[in-house]
Amino acid sequence: MGARDRIEGKERRSTTIFRVPLADPTQAEEALEDARTFLTAETARDAQAGAGAPSQATLEAQEVYDGALARVEECFEPVELVALEPAEFEELLAEYAGEDGELDVETFRPALVAACVIDPELKDPAWWAEQFESKKWALGEREAMYVACWRLNFSPPRGRLGKD
Repeated sequence: MGARDRIEGKERRSTTIFRVPLADPTQAEEALEDARTFLTAETARDAQAGAGAPSQATLEAQEVYDGALARVEECFEPVELVALEPAEFEELLAEYAGEDGELDVETFRPALVAACVIDPELKDPAWWAEQFESKKWALGEREAMYVACWRLNFSPPRGRLGKD
């Protein structure tokens, strides 16, 4: 397969997962770090002892780690985002640009997020506007989600540039 075939066969639209914070994960993340340390120590003991199979202590440490990881994940709701088709993105930009061509970010933000989410339940721009205006969202959380959508649609692809 040549370069032309690979380029023609590429996926057009990029996707990403944005993790909406539902709760403060600080304590859960600290517990996860403790569990990781415990699991690493037990795994090292097994390796040092030359054990072919994990010891009971290592199995227990793995269970503690898995539980801690699950508690961290409960602090977030993963939302899958997809880049819009170029024409759709251009239309959305034009719809929210003023007479002077300046983008009205306050109204564009929820519209862009609603357009980029894959889950049909989350495709309502008015609902996103309510969410972003509520006191439940920190400025950084709101902007991080907006930037994730913007980057999907407007940023050049990431990757290594240049030759080997």
